Amino acid sequence: MAERHGLPAWTGVAGAGLLALLALLVLVLWNTGSMISVPVALPPLPRLETPVEVWLSTADQRLLLARQPNVVPGADGGPAAAEVVVDLGQGYQTMAGFGAALTDSSAWLLYNQLGSRQRGALLRELFGPPPGLNFKLLRLSIGASDFSLHHYTLDDMPAGQVDPQLEHFNLAAAQPAVVPVVRELLAIDPQLRIIASPWSAPAWMKTSANLIGGTLLEQYEPAYATYLVRYVDSMRALGIPIFALTVQNEPAFEPLTYPGMLLSAAARARIIGQYLGPALAGEASPPVILGWDHNWDEPDQPMTVLSDLDARRYVTGVAWHCYRGSPVTQTEVHRAFPRTDVYLSECSSGDWASIRKDRLLWYARDVLMASMRNWAGGLLYWNLVLDQKHGPHAGGCDACTGIVTIDTPQSAVVAAMRGTVTKLDTLRASSGHGEAFDAALDVADDLLQHAITLGEPAAVVHRNVEYYAFAHFSRFVLPGAVRVKSTSSASGVASVAFHNAGGGTAVLVVVNSEARQQVLAVSQGALRFHYPLPPYSMATLVWQPDTGGIPAMPTPAAASSSPWLPPIPLPTWPAPEFSIAPASSTSLP
Repeated sequence: MAERHGLPAWTGVAGAGLLALLALLVLVLWNTGSMISVPVALPPLPRLETPVEVWLSTADQRLLLARQPNVVPGADGGPAAAEVVVDLGQGYQTMAGFGAALTDSSAWLLYNQLGSRQRGALLRELFGPPPGLNFKLLRLSIGASDFSLHHYTLDDMPAGQVDPQLEHFNLAAAQPAVVPVVRELLAIDPQLRIIASPWSAPAWMKTSANLIGGTLLEQYEPAYATYLVRYVDSMRALGIPIFALTVQNEPAFEPLTYPGMLLSAAARARIIGQYLGPALAGEASPPVILGWDHNWDEPDQPMTVLSDLDARRYVTGVAWHCYRGSPVTQTEVHRAFPRTDVYLSECSSGDWASIRKDRLLWYARDVLMASMRNWAGGLLYWNLVLDQKHGPHAGGCDACTGIVTIDTPQSAVVAAMRGTVTKLDTLRASSGHGEAFDAALDVADDLLQHAITLGEPAAVVHRNVEYYAFAHFSRFVLPGAVRVKSTSSASGVASVAFHNAGGGTAVLVVVNSEARQQVLAVSQGALRFHYPLPPYSMATLVWQPDTGGIPAMPTPAAASSSPWLPPIPLPTWPAPEFSIAPASSTSLP
């Protein structure tokens, strides 16, 4: 049969032999009715360790965010002085991002002292993605702050006159510089989140009848809420969405040299619960409301507002300043109200003798790191930009520094013209002078711009140490990252760790406050590596984490009513691993 199909006869014999051999093999391996398993030893697959990337800064500023050689996990780094353990299985708050305030002074410097190309490059560096600083938050003042060229609100009236219907409300004072710069920033990052805060109500609403001092008259609380809503609507009409509002900047402080006002917790609760909250709820895309917006030393202030049932419906977070108290207060309030977000909405550094030698590490350790270890998910510096004279400003701090300094060399002609414009602007703000006076001011502005264009030396941008303190976090900890548990066994070593979203990198920031090198032995899951951290330095270490055996994060009920922050992935609220209160020798003025 085989030959008839073209196959030789011997193939049949071979096939029969092969079947017999297979049958014999089965009989040999069969023992007492069961098969004997024959183990096959395979060589283990090698673990592919990705290198740990390192960026280093030293307090003496010889190194500032300097890229260092990669660290190889598993390599012997010698005896370790500090064990640092990172636990990706224990998560805390979700990070919103980092940023700074675009004060009137900052906007004026950016818009008037830099050419369009130089300004665009700087803004992209500050707000663009890594290797940019990657700022995601921006704070604006509603009306003047201490860092404005003059004092004003958005509905100023002649003495003795009132405007309860806000017929004279306008954004004119913000349009020359603030609005154009914010638009440039939104072109760089359309997802930029803007937080707005008023320093004072219009004078006619206040007990002092002045922008400086006093408090809000209760009869004008509805008008004040409308004033804030009008600001949100007017900015939106200009293409600038406001993400969050606070009712009053530093409501427990009455400044003597710049706009401000006292506003009690009871008044804030009424304004939010009865007027502002309901009015914003009717908006298509309403901003969220953040409570307090003042220092760490008065936790009862935000808790009083959060305990008010009407106000609590509309308050989604608490904003803090760093100038008094300890960041552990953030945890105290968070434990009482765990579904509220936490922001460090303002903290300036400055040219103060008490922190001059330790400015970089103080800000990174005692402000940023300590705030994040006490639940802060959004952190903002005060002035984004100031000049070499710590200004311009109209009262308040005379030694504050910006994230960057714009050094503005001036010809005598341009300097004189700038002085003239400032004087005219101040006179116009103090009382009405008519259209002729305004026209003269416009001419002076035009002449100044021509003088800058034709003869002004280029401004020089200096990056201050706070730039690098923020960069150690903002360039590597992306929005949506979760802060995770990190512990250190050595004194003088502070740490905070994060896990970027979507299975991203692990990020560890460490500060060595000792005068000696400390060899860190870092462990995360099965991954181990050593790193020698120099004296008085800070480092950011980034790696692909070992996620084997890490349980999935629990998914509790929504812990944040903010539309852009995911829920905090933690069902219980443990005590902070540490907190650092600024020592008296480094307290802010």
